[in-house]
Amino acid sequence: MPAELRHQLSISIARKIGGSIENTVNGPVVDVVQEPAPVLRAPLSGSAWSPSTHFPTTTIAARS
Repeated sequence: MPAELRHQLSISIARKIGGSIENTVNGPVVDVVQEPAPVLRAPLSGSAWSPSTHFPTTTIAARS
């Protein structure tokens, strides 16, 4: 696993009079978390689960 991620954006724009404009922008360097990702369980399972107890008062479309 890498220790960090580097972001880079390169662009090239063709000019009407010929040639092109080119530029590269270096973005932020982001550290990669080296710890294992947490294991998440399915939030919508079990007999005690109900949208009315787990979501704020909003309209929820039921799926079958």
